[in-house]
Amino acid sequence: MFSSVSVSRQVYNDSSGSFYEVPVLHTETGYFDSLLDYCLEKRGKSTVWMRKLVHSVQLLLEYVYVNPHEQNNEQLFKNFASKLQTGTFNPQTGHDPSRLGWRPRTPYDVQQIITRLSDFLDWLSQRDSSVIVANPRVRMSATDKAIRGCAETYRRRYTLLGHIWKPPTDTEQTTRAVGGSSGPRVTGEPPAFPDERFEELLERGFTIGGRTNYRDQAITLLMHGGGFRVSEPMHIYIGDVTRDPSNYLRAHVRIHHPSLGEAPGDLLDERGRPIRCGRAEYLQRKYGLAPRIDLMSKREAGWKGVALDGKYYLVPFWFKPDYAELFMQIWEKYMEEVADIPLNQRRHPYAFMNLRREPKGSIYALDKFITSHGRACERIGLQVAKHLGTTPHGHRHSYGRRLAAAGIPHNLIKKCMHHATEQSQEVYTTSTTQEALVALEAGFQRMRFNTGISK
Repeated sequence: MFSSVSVSRQVYNDSSGSFYEVPVLHTETGYFDSLLDYCLEKRGKSTVWMRKLVHSVQLLLEYVYVNPHEQNNEQLFKNFASKLQTGTFNPQTGHDPSRLGWRPRTPYDVQQIITRLSDFLDWLSQRDSSVIVANPRVRMSATDKAIRGCAETYRRRYTLLGHIWKPPTDTEQTTRAVGGSSGPRVTGEPPAFPDERFEELLERGFTIGGRTNYRDQAITLLMHGGGFRVSEPMHIYIGDVTRDPSNYLRAHVRIHHPSLGEAPGDLLDERGRPIRCGRAEYLQRKYGLAPRIDLMSKREAGWKGVALDGKYYLVPFWFKPDYAELFMQIWEKYMEEVADIPLNQRRHPYAFMNLRREPKGSIYALDKFITSHGRACERIGLQVAKHLGTTPHGHRHSYGRRLAAAGIPHNLIKKCMHHATEQSQEVYTTSTTQEALVALEAGFQRMRFNTGISK
């Protein structure tokens, strides 16, 4: 059976001490250099995107390995796409001679895998072999040969990659020859956290044995009341939260860009003057750390392309407005707990850290919060499921729906949710089935009144 593993690797591409940390695929013949080069070229992408790409390539290589007699690369890729959707088990016997063990995937998941692979093969087939890469190879590995064979076939036959070598004048007339099945269009219920259970979640869900988890309360309130994604609060420094100068009871919060945001003023030069720099430089010089968006460990936290409110930072537009005061109350209680952690155990500037688990004072991992949030939901009797809105992202959906229900104009919803376009908010403001039924009933009653229809 084909053996491969995805690992994190620090890559130095010159004589300096800086490096890039990217996921790489290690096979029986060594590292898959072409994929590594591609990830380095796309290093502006998130680590989540890179991991999904590596996994997609891993799936293709596994399929190529167990089908060595298929010499037609075009047919091989088509069969691969088909098996992604149907799975590899015989539906009658339950056997899988290939030993791939693939279960059927949704059309959406298949399309995502095919798109990632197609983009990679596009890049690989167009690549100039004379270009010097970060990791020059002496001889091509079997892994590279397998993938390059696919890419070269597509290039020569103008198939699979959408005729990219001789594009028509109207590029919208082309499409991928192989893609995932589009599947039926599903307009399900927006997965928003149930607003009527939110206060119960804060008060009871995050209380264990009489002790309240103020840290996770604060993160949850930023998502539910401020509309932030779950990863964004993980970039907050302690000094990023202060009292609002216009209302002392309210919190003034800024979530700075993880690397470009303005650094705190406690990094001093040799004369004791504050050094003005971005947060990437600040983290490196003061703590020997990289921004959390650049990490591949459990300390990683993503950052999606968003519309910023100021120079490289976000602010919450609290809804309900009272949440700004509630957050300040929770924050102060949390800061009292943080004060009990010695400074020498807090070798980072981040606000959210481990308070009770070892190592105390270390950076709070995103997956730990997701687990904690799920258990808080279960304590108040909520089942944890994305379609029920009870995962962390359900709070952002709830925030968007509250704005829409309050009649906030689309251009302001866009600003509040930090979207680049108004279209981005549609998934967060779509009406539920119940709301549609209520609107239809109200419309029918208006029609009865205007036309005199009795029933």
